[in-house]
Amino acid sequence: MPTLTNWINRQINEKRIKDNEASRANHKPSGRLSAGSLFRPVRSQLMKTLGVPMLPFDAYTLGVFDIGNDVEAKFVQSLHDAGVIVPTKDLKKYNLEWDKEKKQAFGYYKETIGLVDAVVDTTDFDDLPNMGVMPFEVKSCTSYKYKHIKKMKGDVDWHYKLQACQNALIMGSKYFAVVMISKEHPDPHVSIFRTREIQRDVDLIITKYDKALANWKKDQTLPKYEADHRVKWVSKYSWFEKEYAENDSLVIKTIEGK
Repeated sequence: MPTLTNWINRQINEKRIKDNEASRANHKPSGRLSAGSLFRPVRSQLMKTLGVPMLPFDAYTLGVFDIGNDVEAKFVQSLHDAGVIVPTKDLKKYNLEWDKEKKQAFGYYKETIGLVDAVVDTTDFDDLPNMGVMPFEVKSCTSYKYKHIKKMKGDVDWHYKLQACQNALIMGSKYFAVVMISKEHPDPHVSIFRTREIQRDVDLIITKYDKALANWKKDQTLPKYEADHRVKWVSKYSWFEKEYAENDSLVIKTIEGK
C-alpha cells in the first residue's frame, strides 16, 4: 500500500492564497465599472466601486484560475507568433493604452474600463471577409462546455459577449471575437460577432449603473439585488457575503467604517 502525503498540496495552496492576498492588498481600484463586471447585478457592481470587502477565493478556485490563465496566455502568444497582434505603438489608433505591468491593452467606453486580451488584425485571415482590427476575448473552459459551444454552432455565453463587445466599442470596431479553449485539448473555437448586436445590452447596463451611483451620491440609496435572467447562476458565485445582498444598513455601515 502506498504512503500518501498532503504536504506538497498544502505548500502549493498556502502559497496561492498568500500570493492572492498580497495581490489584493497591492491592487489599486480604478473606481470604475469594468467590462468583466457588466453581467453582475447592479448592486454588486456598485458595492465593488464603493469598496465593500469582497469574499476571498479559496485555494482550489485560485488553482483553476492559474490553469485557465496559462491556457489563455499560450493562445495569445500563438497570435503573436502568427504576426496578427497589433503592435503596442499602434494601440492609440484604437483608443487603447498599454499597461506595462499587466502587459495588457486597456481603454474606456462611457467611463467604463475594459481590458483587452488581444488586439488582432484579421486582414490576412483567408477564411474571413474584410473585418479589420478587432478585440479577441479569450476564455478557457472544460471539454464539456467546449463541446456544447461547438454543438451550438459557435454561440457563446451572453456575459462573454458583453465583455468583448464593450472592448469593441472602445476600439470603434464593428466586430469582436470570443475564443473558447478547452483545458483538455489545444484547439481554439473562435466565434465572431457584430458589435451592434450586443451594444444595446452594454449601454443599458452602464446606464443602470450610472443611475445607481448617482442615487448613492444623492442619498445613499442602494438598488435591489437582481440577477439578469441570462446569468441567474451568478447568485451562487457572489463577490460578497450573502447579507450584503439585502441589508442596506450593513452595506452603509461597512462603507462608512472604512
